[in-house]
Amino acid sequence: MTYPLFTRVVLAERLPQYSLPAGTPCTIIEYFEPTSEDNEARYEVEIFDRLGNPLDAIMVRESQVAAA
Repeated sequence: MTYPLFTRVVLAERLPQYSLPAGTPCTIIEYFEPTSEDNEARYEVEIFDRLGNPLDAIMVRESQVAAA
């Protein structure tokens, strides 16, 4: 599913390289078309803590986010 920009989503899986658990709230801030290498779109997402404070922006695969 392609999400519009500024949609609130959650991480669908744990991202240990960023120390982020599944369910971490984030917002889509950029969309990148699928590449010929893996045919999966990418998003840049802004990560928030449980209080709603922005923490970081990271790149994730489309399969790594889910509707909030």
